[in-house]
Amino acid sequence: MSNFKIRILTGLLFGAFACSLAALALHIFPELQPADNGAASKKIASRTGRYEKVAEVSLGKVEIRGYKQMGSTPGLLRLSPDGARIVVGTESGEIVLLDTTGNRLWSRKIGMGKISALEFSRDNRRILVGENSQQGAVICIDAVSGAEIWRKASADELGVDIRRKTFPGIMSIKVDAQDNAYAVALRSIRYPSGKTDYSARVYRFDPQGKVTLFPREYNIDVWVSWCGVTPDGNMVAFATSDYTPGPERRFQDNFYAYDTRTGALRWSLNLPTVSPYDRTNMRFGPEISADGQVYGGVSADGRAFLVSDAGRLLWSRTLSAPQLIQGIYVNATGLHVRHVGEYAAYSTGNTYNRANWQLPTPVEHPQSNSVFLFDRGGNFVKRRQMGGMVEELWAVGKTTLIVAVGRNIRTKDATIHGMMIMTAPELEVVDFLPTEGPCVAAAANPSLVAGMEGPLQLDSGEVVGQYRIHIWRRIGVK
Repeated sequence: MSNFKIRILTGLLFGAFACSLAALALHIFPELQPADNGAASKKIASRTGRYEKVAEVSLGKVEIRGYKQMGSTPGLLRLSPDGARIVVGTESGEIVLLDTTGNRLWSRKIGMGKISALEFSRDNRRILVGENSQQGAVICIDAVSGAEIWRKASADELGVDIRRKTFPGIMSIKVDAQDNAYAVALRSIRYPSGKTDYSARVYRFDPQGKVTLFPREYNIDVWVSWCGVTPDGNMVAFATSDYTPGPERRFQDNFYAYDTRTGALRWSLNLPTVSPYDRTNMRFGPEISADGQVYGGVSADGRAFLVSDAGRLLWSRTLSAPQLIQGIYVNATGLHVRHVGEYAAYSTGNTYNRANWQLPTPVEHPQSNSVFLFDRGGNFVKRRQMGGMVEELWAVGKTTLIVAVGRNIRTKDATIHGMMIMTAPELEVVDFLPTEGPCVAAAANPSLVAGMEGPLQLDSGEVVGQYRIHIWRRIGVK
């Protein structure tokens, strides 16, 4: 063989070796893979092909949970009203602003607290952040620069005990049509006797940060974690829970509605209990319809309610009833309520053990992990089972529902994770956007769907999924 041919052969062998070495390096060190400003687009197919994947954005490391750990991977995300940006609140207390192709515009830490609530202002210019910390603050951030505009500590009203680690937290934030923001703050203290004391308040902030309190004079002495606001901003309503009830409580009812102009209580409503429960607890809702005429609520014992704007109970329906199995009451908790057009959608979650919600149940409740649709007259329209935990439920316009589907602690089926898009009132599946790990949060408009995924450790020890954002765009819709 000539020297020339030997040199060519040697060069080819060296090139092949170099390519193999590079491929091995990328396999061992995946962080060497090229990235586009933190976003990596993957052509993962949706179920029906109506949506295409735009980007995946890594959010870094987070605690990996298994099927035996209760609760979901923490995190929140919201789409701006103009549909141009996505704001993300991570488990590590970081606020990240993305464009709709996954590019990171800015990020900032809120401090030592955990992010517990998140919302855009109606004018797209501000981001409202709630935290759980020694201050339990609402923080207003400039959506363009990421700079802090103002903050208000709920500890001023609810108190704080650093030694006993009983801190206040912002449970949820809503914004009305006039761009006033409403934040629900809560602090609870559990005593060795098993008794729990609560301090809660609803805060209203105008666009300049001026605050008004509801009630004006005193704290709420039961659990409150959600509020609804009428479209005109004239009424704010909240629902209550109390896991150690007693006659000393000032707030004995389940629904309360306040006039935001005067601060006066307009009405309250007490709901009947169902056996074996000793109180009706409502951790989510009320959700007020777009026309302000009806208030939807859902109780932890699995019932759906619709209430008039005057505080009259229009109807109640059982979504899931407690079942006594092998001496244990099991049920599927009532979770969310959303108004979609002239209908009300309600959801149930995973099956739980009433005696100890941290212990497994012998069977899966047949009504668990489902979305139910009723018309305003209380007529049942349809039910669809999601297969996994309904982590979030959102209405998009008058005819679409979006569900973030998380893990199923009973079936342990990892193929059900993702975002379910359905029509209303038919509850027909428009598309399913899969995630490897549980989908723990979602946000959507008619053309875009964003979802947050968390990692999950299977019983085999294998970890599926990552802590990241998925962005999908509907094909042919701008």
